[in-house]
Amino acid sequence: GGLLLEAARGWPGANFVGVDIDQDQVDRCVANAAQVGLPLQVLMADVSSQGGIPLPTASVDKILVDLPFGKKFGSLDTNPDLYPSALREMARVLRKRGRMVVLVDRTNLPL
Repeated sequence: GGLLLEAARGWPGANFVGVDIDQDQVDRCVANAAQVGLPLQVLMADVSSQGGIPLPTASVDKILVDLPFGKKFGSLDTNPDLYPSALREMARVLRKRGRMVVLVDRTNLPL
């Protein structure tokens, strides 16, 4: 949730929604946001499945995501399947002319 919190601090008038597949990560992000007084919506969701992000199609202006690098979360074996499916699902919720920034480790660049 670090990226989400920093973005919310930088653009206080915007509406922010975060998603993670891990409930512990969702809970930590919600707690951190509450501690610093940031109104964020954080949901547990599987971005790798079609319709996995519980948002309407073309409803998001910008996406900032750090996909698993395969070190602490994910793996180099599963990322080749995860990345394309996650990108498709994020593209589904992204509005036309929306922007997406994806952070990946150099090891995953070929994906």
